[in-house]
Amino acid sequence: MNEKTIPTWELLQKRITYKQLGRIKNKRILDFGSGNGVMSSYLAKDNEVIAIEPNQNMFKDMLYQNSFIQIIGGLEELRKQTKESFDVIVCHNVLEYAQCRE
Repeated sequence: MNEKTIPTWELLQKRITYKQLGRIKNKRILDFGSGNGVMSSYLAKDNEVIAIEPNQNMFKDMLYQNSFIQIIGGLEELRKQTKESFDVIVCHNVLEYAQCRE
């Protein structure tokens, strides 16, 4: 992660999330609402990561060092994923952007 390009508030939030997740290795991970890719990249260091993000504007500011699969879309793309095919699902800082939270 390039800490110089990430705002301080976001860097702090990411570090808190990393600590809460702990060390994850050799897992298949879904990052739903992947934003600018920082979390996906972090997790992709030791895992296979599929990232889904509906807002194409987030891709202009993509920040990543490790490779992962990025899918553009929202719930329709989530529904295409095979059920029970992920070991870990990450979905953070998403509900505040959802129009229909139900």
